[in-house]
Amino acid sequence: MAREAEPRHGISGKEWVKLVRYWYSDKGKKLSECGKEARASQTQFHRSGSNSYANQQADYEDEHGVKMSLLALWIKTHSGKDRTFLANTLTEDFVDDAKAMVESLKTVNPSKSQQELENEAFEDTMHGGKVPERPVGCGLGVRKSDVYGVHGVLRKNGYGKVRHRTVVMENVKEEVSTINKKNENTGEGKWKAARASERE
Repeated sequence: MAREAEPRHGISGKEWVKLVRYWYSDKGKKLSECGKEARASQTQFHRSGSNSYANQQADYEDEHGVKMSLLALWIKTHSGKDRTFLANTLTEDFVDDAKAMVESLKTVNPSKSQQELENEAFEDTMHGGKVPERPVGCGLGVRKSDVYGVHGVLRKNGYGKVRHRTVVMENVKEEVSTINKKNENTGEGKWKAARASERE
């Protein structure tokens, strides 16, 4: 318990004590064991580090001007720099099955784009032909419209499908600047009023 003696950056001492007590409680230990078992039973592992899937999709769209398919995202996040998958996992078999599904869908739906075909093949392979009611692996409360991360939120806010993050960030910066100016003006007004009342 020596390494838990010092609170980690950004956590108050009071919160840290609660966390350490929880970790060493029976409930905390039991849930930790459940988590270890769940991780041990996983058959596919992402190798993309802390960069979220949504950010990787958005970066790809900014760079290439088109949306990244779910299959392409899966391949990118689950393969290493040398484009190989981890040994003793099902990832390579899964990707091979999805690619075979893309080829079979091409013959059935030749008018669909490559991205649409890859998305359909990915979802069909991932969920065994059934698309779940809510997104899987995203936590509670996530709706289908939220799955595509940044772009889903932007669409809900009326920015359209093609709007780039840089343009949106410029608008946000302008709004923040306007709010800061209003706050400064309000602060100056209060300061002047306080000085005037002191003089009287």
